Amino acid sequence: MSDRFPLSDPFTQQGVLERIKALLPAQGEATTIQSIDVDSLPLMAVALSGGPDSMALLHVLRPAMAYVVDHGLRIESSQEAQQVQARAKTLGVECKILRWSGLKPHAAIMEKARLARYQLISEACRRDGIGVLCLAHHLDDQIETYLMRAEKGSGWRGLAGMPRAMVIGGVRFVRPWLDVRKNEIEAYVLAQRLEIVRDPSNENMRFKRAAVRATLSHQHDPQHSDAICTTLIRHAQRREDEQLHFRAVLEKFGEKIFPGGWFLSHDEEGTYADASQRQAFWGQLLMLVGQNHHPIKQEKLSNLLHSTLRKPESAASIAGCLIKAVPKNKMWAIVREPSAITPLDIEAGHHNILWDHRQRLMVDTPEAGRIEALAGRAWRHLDVPAIWQESPAFVRASFPLFVGRSGNVKALMGQEDLYFQPFHQKFWYNGE
Repeated sequence: MSDRFPLSDPFTQQGVLERIKALLPAQGEATTIQSIDVDSLPLMAVALSGGPDSMALLHVLRPAMAYVVDHGLRIESSQEAQQVQARAKTLGVECKILRWSGLKPHAAIMEKARLARYQLISEACRRDGIGVLCLAHHLDDQIETYLMRAEKGSGWRGLAGMPRAMVIGGVRFVRPWLDVRKNEIEAYVLAQRLEIVRDPSNENMRFKRAAVRATLSHQHDPQHSDAICTTLIRHAQRREDEQLHFRAVLEKFGEKIFPGGWFLSHDEEGTYADASQRQAFWGQLLMLVGQNHHPIKQEKLSNLLHSTLRKPESAASIAGCLIKAVPKNKMWAIVREPSAITPLDIEAGHHNILWDHRQRLMVDTPEAGRIEALAGRAWRHLDVPAIWQESPAFVRASFPLFVGRSGNVKALMGQEDLYFQPFHQKFWYNGE
């Protein structure tokens, strides 16, 4: 399987479509495609910030839709979102503004804003029938990610960088420009005279990425960049091989996901070729159930495998998951940990919600309230779906509950469980 992206022009619609086509589930090898009919692909949208990268991608691709998220973190954000929307419309692309409402975080602001942005966009894509959401991350973004993770001491999985594609809320997010340099995009913007809106937070030295970006801009070292890219390619290929093995183990040993998004797994001798494969399998499993898009820390995995799983009656909490022995079946149950689930405030009305990145909830409510995990609440007096009655107590504790401001309580259950497709995580870099 090739580590190189198709040698297509990233600044033509045909070239970008070739790159996107190579990232869709039906594709194996990323080979050059002579001609692609736009109508044969899923409806596409672009995540639009108004900056040079996303505006350039919008200008090249001309998708069915664009989404701009107003995070509400700055006074000017609403006006800027409207400006971006107007500029998208001048290119003939419908653009919707999505607003991040509710209380804003005081720590890890960029990380939490990104998660909120992806959830808002994935929900909008679902409503609008969009199957592919295009992100304008480029090679310089990838190098920044590598350096930030290296500084934090990330293992090789983290150093594989951002994936080319991932599935969030049933929508495939793709990064067709992950091999394109920032200066190439800036040159395109200048040549096409595109109007852009620059987010001042991208230059705010309080944020780590902005500081790393500023450092890189003063240290132009092509050899260092090429060395990082070579490392990214190697780790990304290793990560993809690991995921293929994960899928093979699932198919061979019949582990399955149950309604409500929990998992029952064997952990017997003969399941894995060696200890490293066992550790890799459990890492993937915890990412799946916990809906983590970042690798689990190796020391946590090692402690789980060499301590918890050696005790037949034990339980453990790790990476937003609860792991509990099921002795009669000689298996382990892996379920979402209730305390790791973030409550979701909603207003009165009809809502189509991706809750906890696991379940699609259809909620009709005459009053505002909050969707939260059942946890230790009493529930037997409620009108509950059958799955509530049939599930073990420690599983049921992670099920969704609506609590209205008046105190009204209603049991919920998603119509679709646990969106997950193994990430098509490749990193293609056409080095000089």
